[in-house]
Amino acid sequence: MKMLFLLMGLFLLGSSEGVLAKSLTLKPKFLFQFGKQGSNKGEFVGPKDVAIDLSDRIYVLDEKRIQVFVSNGIYLAEFSSTNFVRPYALAIGRLGNIYVTDIEANCVHVFNKDFQYMQKFGSTGNGEGELYCPRQIAIGESENVYVVDWHNERVVKFNSVGGFLTNFVFPGSDIWGLAVNPEGVGR
Repeated sequence: MKMLFLLMGLFLLGSSEGVLAKSLTLKPKFLFQFGKQGSNKGEFVGPKDVAIDLSDRIYVLDEKRIQVFVSNGIYLAEFSSTNFVRPYALAIGRLGNIYVTDIEANCVHVFNKDFQYMQKFGSTGNGEGELYCPRQIAIGESENVYVVDWHNERVVKFNSVGGFLTNFVFPGSDIWGLAVNPEGVGR
């Protein structure tokens, strides 16, 4: 499994062998690598997704745990939840809350900035506020949460505490990615 993301002008590519950093210049060059394959602190079993908070800390979703690193790749912390069934993707809001989609529990788990489990929202189905295989997640304006509801072929918009706001339906689509700007989707 490979991942890539951007951090302060860096291109980062991750796999179970570690995370490589390259600069985003006309002539990219290797900057640093962190982590390696394994299950100890700072090691990766099967990284699924990466997110960066406003303090430039790097969060790596690795199987059923989330590891946190400072921007130069030094291990800081890790946390998990017994509520995880099959976590898939994560996003971090401006207030520091960490949102994790779970494709088998069909919900979004929420942690606060101190890594304490707060709540989950969403349930299995295709109605308002229900999810069926939630994948990618992004946080937009007013801390609204956007979730790719893969089997229902839509993006579901929730408020910051999990209240349903609306659906964006894409019949016949195979949505694999999602991004929002600070003002919201498509602005």
